[in-house]
Amino acid sequence: HEPAAPQIIEVALPADAPSAAQAIAAAHAEAAEAGATALVYVGATWCEPCKRFKALIEQGAFDEQLTDLRFLAFDHDAHGDALKAAGYRWRFVPLFALPRPDGRATGRQFGGVSAKDADLRAELPPRIGALVRRPVVLPTAASTKP
Repeated sequence: HEPAAPQIIEVALPADAPSAAQAIAAAHAEAAEAGATALVYVGATWCEPCKRFKALIEQGAFDEQLTDLRFLAFDHDAHGDALKAAGYRWRFVPLFALPRPDGRATGRQFGGVSAKDADLRAELPPRIGALVRRPVVLPTAASTKP
């Protein structure tokens, strides 16, 4: 299959949602069907690195390094309790966590990153690659998008 650019999927968790785990499990299954890997991503509106990460994804900065990844996006303030009920724990945002197919936490995760674009571009691909246990194509000067 043709590798796809990474995507941020905003996961809706209405107040009457049965659980965050069920919403994550459904998104995980959709990603797997498409040949992609799902990662739980917890950010916050007040988090500068979170804003930069989303902007870099939208700009295509990680299109070559983070192929076939779907970041299942949640808000720290709005969804924190629901995610904690599904076994997710963190001290720093953004959080990147590998979910189990049932949507619960695997415990494989990392949180907190630099707020600078250049640092994010260098730091995130290898850390995310290690998290999903696959090699990451490191950017070259010629392939790095502005």
